[in-house]
Amino acid sequence: MKHRGQVNMFIIAGITVIVIIVLLLFYKGKLLPELDVGKEKNPNMFFESCVEGKVKEAISIMSLQGGYIKPKFKISFKFEDRDFEEIPYLCYTENYYVPCVNQEPMLIQHLNEEIKDYVKEDVEDCFNKYILELENANYVVDSSYEGFEVKLVPGRILVNIYGKITSTKTGETSKQENFGVRIPTKFYDLGIVVQEIVSQEAEYCNFDILGFMMLYSDFEIDKFRTGESITIYRLKHKDSKEEFQFAVRSCVIPPGI
Repeated sequence: MKHRGQVNMFIIAGITVIVIIVLLLFYKGKLLPELDVGKEKNPNMFFESCVEGKVKEAISIMSLQGGYIKPKFKISFKFEDRDFEEIPYLCYTENYYVPCVNQEPMLIQHLNEEIKDYVKEDVEDCFNKYILELENANYVVDSSYEGFEVKLVPGRILVNIYGKITSTKTGETSKQENFGVRIPTKFYDLGIVVQEIVSQEAEYCNFDILGFMMLYSDFEIDKFRTGESITIYRLKHKDSKEEFQFAVRSCVIPPGI
């Protein structure tokens, strides 16, 4: 009898384990959608992953083209370690002996506008994709997209997306509006240095690279001269490895003198 009682206990224990496993699997399927709901109701992470790639693509293009997506006023130049590149002028004069004229006196604002124009369709698409994600998760959604702005600040770029979203599911309603994306970049910091270089070129026809780098060791600056006495500047932020290059024609001496 004692042996039979032990066998019965093992059978009961085995059945209990099986029931627990089945219940865990059942409730796991029930709990996962609730975890997903939390993600769906926090859109900032969604927008960051959706928008970040396009913003970085814009910065990558602009950094090698003087802050332009499609530069017009430019010079063809070849660095030793690269193929020929079209590099825009940020300071230029047609005349000899005179300082150049700053082509982008509001450079940071210009950079903001270039990035915004490049990503505008993608930002709206991301907003619509987020709404679709909610609807696919059985939310009833009422939304309005009201545009966005781009703002370069020290150490990052902000993409502020304006819109309103009201989502309802199982009797619970959530209202959200205005969403923010923060992307790390040193593009603003490079832009500030570029402004200083252009300002000094426009006033003094020169920029003291060594003196500047002694004061601001985060930056590496190279200066190249073409056969037409045009100066090509190439900047690099040492930590992020981001670059910015542009051309200057200032106080040019006529050939043969």
